[in-house]
Amino acid sequence: MDPLSQFPTDTHHNPQYLDLPINLWESMKSYVANLGNEEACGLIAGMWDSSVYMAEFIIPVTNYLHSSVRYQMDPQEQLEALLNIEMSGKDLVAIYHSHPLGPALPSPTDIEETYYPESIQIIWFRQDSDWSCRGFIVRQGEVQEVIIRLTNRNSD
Repeated sequence: MDPLSQFPTDTHHNPQYLDLPINLWESMKSYVANLGNEEACGLIAGMWDSSVYMAEFIIPVTNYLHSSVRYQMDPQEQLEALLNIEMSGKDLVAIYHSHPLGPALPSPTDIEETYYPESIQIIWFRQDSDWSCRGFIVRQGEVQEVIIRLTNRNSD
């Protein structure tokens, strides 16, 4: 059985919010900032229902391309991360990456290469001299923003 077949790709969720613990937000921000002009990327696991996704842990993944304008997750690391999510009994709630040179929304390549349309795409971008992020659901070329709500709930 293909281990990736366990991840739903079209269950008709329509998330309006991603509840993201501050400690996870800070960890992602630090990872993104440390890579500077290289696009950072990774996965976020948690639970979902039809309108709220709840992040529980993050898994940074190496950008195989080491590029400032494009990312491709290292295939072995990505597979191990997906298996880790599956074995934990969680869902793939989001995929994150950075746009060191902008924009603050999914690029045409991001839209074209959306392979997990039920997962939120989190885009990290520079805002003035600091990093910030926004979330989006991308389905069939359509982009809808998802509100990221920072919570005080601590996660792994």
